[in-house]
Amino acid sequence: MKKIHILLILIITISIRGYEIQGQSKPSQTTSVQSLNQEVQTLLSKNAIVIDVRTKEEFQMAHYKDALNIPYDEIEKHIKKLEAYKDKPIILYCRSGRRASIAKQTLEKYGFKNVLNAINLDYFPADKIVR
Repeated sequence: MKKIHILLILIITISIRGYEIQGQSKPSQTTSVQSLNQEVQTLLSKNAIVIDVRTKEEFQMAHYKDALNIPYDEIEKHIKKLEAYKDKPIILYCRSGRRASIAKQTLEKYGFKNVLNAINLDYFPADKIVR
């Protein structure tokens, strides 16, 4: 009987806590989109290096006009070339942000500090996209 009471109290506590967590406010998706958009603009104004980490074929379909095309799985091969940009801000993008995230981890492993995963082309000025 005592075990059942403890179990019921535990279930009620978890249920109440879950309800409280759901009610907590969190930043809206719009806020984070605006924040990322602003961060990309700020870094571009500081002459950031932009790297499109998609495939050559994806790059040819559309890309940021000043972007380098280094597929994410080739970033490590190009570390020596990228060393020249180690002290500059670097913006990475792909289609969904996954490959850019992997490339960001690789760069950070080699000591790059100012690297932003900008997810995709949606966060760049439309007039600077080459199609």
